[in-house]
Amino acid sequence: MLNFGYLISYNIAGQYEDLVARVTNFHNEDKGFMVLDGDVFDVPIRKDIVHRVVRWQLAKRQQVHP
Repeated sequence: MLNFGYLISYNIAGQYEDLVARVTNFHNEDKGFMVLDGDVFDVPIRKDIVHRVVRWQLAKRQQVHP
């Protein structure tokens, strides 16, 4: 199984920058790099959506299950 290390951005033609992620396994051995599409991973954070999700999670936490 693989996990991702730090992200490094670089410039390309387009609205958002692609991100390059270092890929390692659980033994922290380098397995190469992966390019993450900037149109998905470099978009601005929508604080209104994050706020709605946090409120939803807090409401679900307070529910009592039989």
